[in-house]
Amino acid sequence: MNCTKLYWYSLFLGISLGIVTACDRSKLLDRIPFYHGVETLEDMQMLLDNEKIMAQTHGLAIISADEIICRDEFLPSLSAVEYNAYLWNKKIYAGQETIADWDLPYTQVYYANEILQRLKKIAKSAINETHYENLEGAALFIRAYAFFNLAQIFAPPYDSSAPVNPYGIPLHLKADITQTSRRSTLQETYDQILSDLKQSVLLLPEIRDKQFPNRPCRASAHALLARVYLSMRLYDMALLHADECIKLSGNLLDFNDIDSTLRYPFEPTNEEVLYQSRIFSSCSIASGLETGLCAIDSQLYRLYDRHDLRRGLFFRTGQTGIPTFRGSFYNSAFAFTGLTTAEAYLIRAEGRLKCGYAELALLDINLLRQKRWRHGFFEPVISITADSVLALIEDERRRELVLRGQRWTDLRRKNTEGIGITLTRRSQDRIYELPPGDPRYVLPIPDLVIQVTGMLQNPR
Repeated sequence: MNCTKLYWYSLFLGISLGIVTACDRSKLLDRIPFYHGVETLEDMQMLLDNEKIMAQTHGLAIISADEIICRDEFLPSLSAVEYNAYLWNKKIYAGQETIADWDLPYTQVYYANEILQRLKKIAKSAINETHYENLEGAALFIRAYAFFNLAQIFAPPYDSSAPVNPYGIPLHLKADITQTSRRSTLQETYDQILSDLKQSVLLLPEIRDKQFPNRPCRASAHALLARVYLSMRLYDMALLHADECIKLSGNLLDFNDIDSTLRYPFEPTNEEVLYQSRIFSSCSIASGLETGLCAIDSQLYRLYDRHDLRRGLFFRTGQTGIPTFRGSFYNSAFAFTGLTTAEAYLIRAEGRLKCGYAELALLDINLLRQKRWRHGFFEPVISITADSVLALIEDERRRELVLRGQRWTDLRRKNTEGIGITLTRRSQDRIYELPPGDPRYVLPIPDLVIQVTGMLQNPR
């Protein structure tokens, strides 16, 4: 498949997802055209390298969390879906049928499934074995990444103590537009995500390709496994995979070496990036962050010490003094949502703490903080209680993973553990609240999907 064919295939795919005119199955998550031009391993690689499809992730998780504040004059610029998600309204779609947070991940799933199916038609040989296995591993990784992102929005948080929960996500495992869409159980959802990732670890290359930051490597799969297990509150397994990730790729940037005079200081291929993705390009919040009409929550901004270099590299204040997002590892105003070694250190620290190794957890946090603070001003934290170490880890996650979509998952996880966190927003002289454990922590399945398939809707 040449570049022109790939362009038109992607364009046709986007149009088919965006046009909804009548209530039939072809308009839902499986309404994707079948393309017969994908035949060689090189064709398949081009499909997976299509960053416009493969390297974008959810916006509603960022909009719904407590990291940003939209100024009242910016709210009319939001789509109806974003506006309702921002204010935690029970009904959020307002008749809109094409929902990017649902459609695009399932497009990624379709691409991955098509690759997995077409690989079976190609004989593996000594000549193509490495490329063949790398493609298979990447497709499994991408499918797991998409399923996990969908589960953070459209399924409840994982709880091993709960009875069988029917509110998982549809698990499409074939590139077949005729398959019936049904919800899996929550356990089936996470079993599939973990199965895909464990297979991918055996197939992906050990060394990441710095030229293609959205091609996963073995460390990427371990990093994602650590993220998934953390969300499941299986801290021993999160620790195991975070440690494996760090063994393979544990480099941390020293932020003292970053040129803060640049508009976007970070190279997207820097040594910390294990997998590159960003917030949806269609998400209006991205423009709000760029223009300053979406500010960083003041309580979050105050978590950064004046000697913490992230305060100046991630944000800017300008003449107003109101902190706005400068950008991070995507080298643009689009919020980076991918995987990094720094996140692996944070997960390993929390896993170590939960498994009874508070001193080792503190070592990880001090190592990360030393790379983020101005030289000459860093002092390691020592001799504090386990509860204090946990508070330090939680604050570091907020500082390091700002606007990566992980705060929403963390809120859901912490509330499942019984830690009461109530979110509040003020808009146009009205106060909005999202109390812990509220059903609105799970966004509704798009209305059209429910209408056509009849699957269970999330309680709101």
